[in-house]
Amino acid sequence: MKFTFGSICREWIRMIECFELTKRKSGREILSNMSFRAPDGQVTGFLGPNGAGKSSTLRIVANVDQPDEGRVLVNGTPHASARVPARSMGISLDLDAFHPKRTGLQHLLILADYAGASKKDAQTVLHETGLSDAGTTLVGKYSLGMKQRLSIASALIGDPSNIVLDEPLNGLDAEGVVWLRETILRWGAEGRCVLVSSHQISEVFGVADRVVMISSGRIILDSEVNSLVERGKKRIVQLEGEIVPSVAALLEDMNVSRVSAGSGRVNCLVRPHVLMDAAASAGVRLPPFSIVDMQAEDFYFAAMRGQLDHE
Repeated sequence: MKFTFGSICREWIRMIECFELTKRKSGREILSNMSFRAPDGQVTGFLGPNGAGKSSTLRIVANVDQPDEGRVLVNGTPHASARVPARSMGISLDLDAFHPKRTGLQHLLILADYAGASKKDAQTVLHETGLSDAGTTLVGKYSLGMKQRLSIASALIGDPSNIVLDEPLNGLDAEGVVWLRETILRWGAEGRCVLVSSHQISEVFGVADRVVMISSGRIILDSEVNSLVERGKKRIVQLEGEIVPSVAALLEDMNVSRVSAGSGRVNCLVRPHVLMDAAASAGVRLPPFSIVDMQAEDFYFAAMRGQLDHE
């Protein structure tokens, strides 16, 4: 086989890159000039509220849909140009993409033909995803959690260097969540690029090396998790006890994000001296409070409201 400089470079470029993605639907722009990178050897969390454009973006990354503008490169080339796409990128997007009258193993064997994989490979990913005993069961009889595992197994059939998961925690029980968390961390440690979207904010922060947050089809945050943690040290006020109307009105006037911390406590994204000065000026008596580190949900809601650097 003849190697060129470009082909050698592509062997070392293992990442997903999105450049200025724009997508319109029914005359409305649902993605606007989105650019981000999911590097190899890292887990990139992809976060945003319902309707933000997460699934639309991942469908473009997976080459299921096409952008109106922009492009996606996988390992340095368009995914459609990969000699064996399933080895370049494994994709788990749609839990309804299974024929109910096929068994789990039959489904994987069909994919294996396209991926240049063997029956042994199909059996291996069944085992890795905890479906060994369900391989001969019709998919129509699978629970939601089992379909989720089969979707992940489908993504793994080609032993890909890049893995894309859309809401992979849906349907998983507590044991399944722990399994997936450990598996995602292992993929990153193996040098793979992992791009995962989820509504489970704390779970994403628990495995991600970096996070990309979007709102209304636009990127509002792209940062390494460690950098966020450093920015969040001793940054917020945790109010204890009942939030009386005068305090609630003060926080609203200051446009301060609030996140319930349980047990009657509320995290407020504001520096202590700023809150105390504002309360003194307004003649508002604050309840007892402490200064705490920001948690995953605090980062998320602060970013959504554009308050991550609020002083």
